Amino acid sequence: MDIPEDVNANLKKQSYLISETNYFSSTYYDLIGNFPDIVTIPKWTQNRRQDILIARIINRMIVTPALLNRFNLDSHPFCNSCNEVNDLLHILLRCRKYSTSRLHLWQKLEYR
Repeated sequence: MDIPEDVNANLKKQSYLISETNYFSSTYYDLIGNFPDIVTIPKWTQNRRQDILIARIINRMIVTPALLNRFNLDSHPFCNSCNEVNDLLHILLRCRKYSTSRLHLWQKLEYR
């Protein structure tokens, strides 16, 4: 006979596996990909501000002109230097203004 703790642990495990399976077979997985669990972030940084910033990047909740425009709080969602939609992906991956910083970051990440 199983004790209640075993039943609860088993149900939690099954629930997690069902959720994970549903996510991996959804269109969200195609769009977002595999991302780290919020619980694992503090192991990366050891700094609360960086933890918050990484969590916001993962959740795509960094305040950008495109996000402000989406909520009618800014009338100009485009980047001044590239004239593309100034969203998080543009800033992190494509913006010419940050290309030097991006290059330095990639070099640092390769050597670790």
